[in-house]
Amino acid sequence: MDFPPFLTDALTFLQTNIPAAIAAGFLVIFLIFKKPKFFFIMLFLILILLGVFNMINYISDVGTSHKKTMMQREVRPVE
Repeated sequence: MDFPPFLTDALTFLQTNIPAAIAAGFLVIFLIFKKPKFFFIMLFLILILLGVFNMINYISDVGTSHKKTMMQREVRPVE
């Protein structure tokens, strides 16, 4: 799953569930003001995990496309 569809799904979820979006916003604001160290540690951890997910997704896409091209090649008999 690429990031733009993931972000689109997340934004659609937040737009359709206004109470959940408001609660998430208050939680973020609370963590920034009351526990900034915890907030930035969690933010950093989430960014690292998103980077790892993106890298795994890219590597698997390259492998899948390579497999498709290998399957489409013609095998010609040696004469």
